[in-house]
Amino acid sequence: MICPNCKKEFEKNIYDCNECFIPLVKEIKTDDEAVVILRTGSKPEVAILKSILDDAQIPYAAKGEDLQDIIGLGSLGPRVNYAAGYIELLVNKCNLEEVVSLLKAMQQEVPEESFEE
Repeated sequence: MICPNCKKEFEKNIYDCNECFIPLVKEIKTDDEAVVILRTGSKPEVAILKSILDDAQIPYAAKGEDLQDIIGLGSLGPRVNYAAGYIELLVNKCNLEEVVSLLKAMQQEVPEESFEE
């Protein structure tokens, strides 16, 4: 079950989001094909990208986000819980070009003057 607002995943026996207080849905439907834009075991990476997408008002879905810590070991080694698999962030294919542009813009260097006091 997924919250259509915050995109958080819940177990099957939960019916309302405990943060948004709205009913959960079985899946977030898209009009077009969904594409994976991130596959990682790192929750901080996921949080940063979700923040960027939220700010740009680009809808997305997170797959496997809450599974990382279900098995008591959390993530080991290269930041992935091998029993739970990777976390995947998906966007609608029609938004992919905008996502790529946002990420490229964030990679540009910040001028050194901005750090001077």
